[in-house]
Amino acid sequence: MFLANPFVYGRLLYGQWLVLAAYAALPWVALSARRFLAKPTARGATLTAIAITVDSVLSLHFFLLAAVLVAALSLATLLALWRDSRALFRLVVALLLMAVATLALNAYWIAPILLGTGSEGVRIAAISPADFAAYAVVPDDRLGLLPNVLGLYGFWAEATGRFTSMKAFVPIWPDVLLAVLILAAIGALVGIWRQSGRERSWAIGLLLAAVVGVALEIGVSSRVTEAVVTWLEAAFPPYRGMRDSGKWAALLALAYSQLSAGGATYVISRARERIASAQHREWIASGLAALAIAIPLYYGNGLLFGTHGEISPSTYPASWYAADRTLRADSNPGRTVFLPWHEYMSYSFVHNQNSVVAPPAPGFFGVPIVVSLDPEVPGITPPSTPDQEAVSGLVSLGPEGRWAEVLASREIKYVLLAHELDWKSYEFLDAQPNLVKIGDWGSMVLYRNLLVS
Repeated sequence: MFLANPFVYGRLLYGQWLVLAAYAALPWVALSARRFLAKPTARGATLTAIAITVDSVLSLHFFLLAAVLVAALSLATLLALWRDSRALFRLVVALLLMAVATLALNAYWIAPILLGTGSEGVRIAAISPADFAAYAVVPDDRLGLLPNVLGLYGFWAEATGRFTSMKAFVPIWPDVLLAVLILAAIGALVGIWRQSGRERSWAIGLLLAAVVGVALEIGVSSRVTEAVVTWLEAAFPPYRGMRDSGKWAALLALAYSQLSAGGATYVISRARERIASAQHREWIASGLAALAIAIPLYYGNGLLFGTHGEISPSTYPASWYAADRTLRADSNPGRTVFLPWHEYMSYSFVHNQNSVVAPPAPGFFGVPIVVSLDPEVPGITPPSTPDQEAVSGLVSLGPEGRWAEVLASREIKYVLLAHELDWKSYEFLDAQPNLVKIGDWGSMVLYRNLLVS
């Protein structure tokens, strides 16, 4: 259930690899916290702090998710120990040590964000309530918001139409979701009322984390939770990084994976106890086990069969390699701006069902590449860095812009123009003073700025 679900499917098709890497590390955080809370030592506190830090290195967003998860598990354990003052004190001291270690390890990015300095601090400071509205989770057309969120759907990009919704491959997804919810509910009830100590705290902690995750994921999409998110965004600057509230679904997916497995185990064991015939008992137990495996596989089958053709291998055109060789041949290449000036756009050589991707140029070319960082999402303010403002201004002016001079002020020596999307609107570059076309490979043109040595 944790590996194959709509959350993973949507993030994979949208190319959020680091988000998925952090998501994959979340169970490690949970396991570290579980072991630490069972035996609160300095070593356990340090290992948990390291797990949280690694998760945040992969994706800063997951620092808050990991923090909420560990806090929920810790609270459940503290409640279980409230009558044992000695054990409670020992755990509180260990938790404080873990918190200090976590903050110390992450101070390199937390401090700039709180102070509004550095690249991350500037980006966070620029995020406004409009960003939260633009990246809010979306409802299902028939069932509304809550079922969509509980089903691990709702990713804002689902509404863009850039990829096929996994619902197309799971037409009875509400029925399967109901089965998952029933198994998770059974697992939670068994963990809370039939288990004791460590297992009970684990179930309660996961349930708390899931409830908080769902509430924060819904965020500004509902009046019930909007006030909380608005207050968090204003009072706690790092929370602005969670403008894509759909990432909170990771906590729900983790809770499903643990609680539904517990529920399935309980149902199978009860079936074994109640069936007298040994032959029938094994057949039914095996059938239930197969069904427990089949449910999450079917629910997440959009990730099977090569994602049903949604993602296909793509090869860069020969023109890209030719341009790269020319740029690398310059012993002092400076910087290169890549056009057309769009952060997300369709590329003719991308064979995915959704050919709109983030700029591939910085990762392909062997020289520093300046690309647009404007997602062009309504309501979102474009980045205001000197590079972005300079090139965006030139693009808006078109042939009236003083391209060579402005690019020289930003130490941009080359201009790459890929024959994609609206590339014809840049044909005026051929007549720009001090811009010389030095390469034309059909689907890629390279210009040299004579004002940069």
